[in-house]
Amino acid sequence: MANSERVNFTLSTKARKALKKIPAGQRSKYVEELIIKDTESNDLGDFIERYKKRKKPIWTDENHPDLMTPEDFRNYRHSLWGNK
Repeated sequence: MANSERVNFTLSTKARKALKKIPAGQRSKYVEELIIKDTESNDLGDFIERYKKRKKPIWTDENHPDLMTPEDFRNYRHSLWGNK
């Protein structure tokens, strides 16, 4: 962790016992990854909720008449990345 900062927070006894099962040298990284994962999933959840509330769709057939069928998508994808 090149750019890091020491923080203190309170955990429940149950959470503290669970964290103690993680090897001492790996606890900070473990907590960091959980926080980042949770934050990213919440951002995605917020995006999905905002999308559901939209009055008009983001994508319409008129916007992309060249991408109407699965084959159209496949051809477009192949034009970008080849036959992967």
